[in-house]
Amino acid sequence: PPPLESLRAKILDALEHCAATRVALSADVGGAEAHLLVPRASASGASAPLVVRPHGGPHSMAPDAFDVQTAMLLAAGVAVLLPNYRGSLGYSQPFADALLGRIGELDVDDVAALTRKVLDDAPAGVLDEKRVAVYGGSHGGFLTAWLLAAERTRALYCGGALWHPVVDLPAMPAATASPEW
Repeated sequence: PPPLESLRAKILDALEHCAATRVALSADVGGAEAHLLVPRASASGASAPLVVRPHGGPHSMAPDAFDVQTAMLLAAGVAVLLPNYRGSLGYSQPFADALLGRIGELDVDDVAALTRKVLDDAPAGVLDEKRVAVYGGSHGGFLTAWLLAAERTRALYCGGALWHPVVDLPAMPAATASPEW
């Protein structure tokens, strides 16, 4: 088959055979949730690396819906964690408003706690805790920078990637299409 057709078949197979789980923190630590998608075990029996993908916004969300980037990671044998940290939409107004005045604190703590929970709760050999990366754009890029740099979280991640991150506030008015943010 043509290369694109072969890739499509591989992605559909990966989606059909992945395990999808809802992960939740208790209400006493904020009640953040995430979607965890784990590819089927590899033929070699190797543990899957994990990519944590915080959404942008912050007033957005990681929906339980098809996403081509997630599908391609699963097809490559990579597990994906899609956190909905405090500030995310779709839970309640107080949950969305909790982040106001606490950006870089509650959102970072939620993503790190969800990452730790997934690694602690995974059956032995499923996830490789030495190969955990984080990537995101906009506010997700901001979170990625914090998670990689903050002393309280950086040991969780072996690397990451940021795209159009919010990391230089004085430059934002001249460099963005939404200077009001």
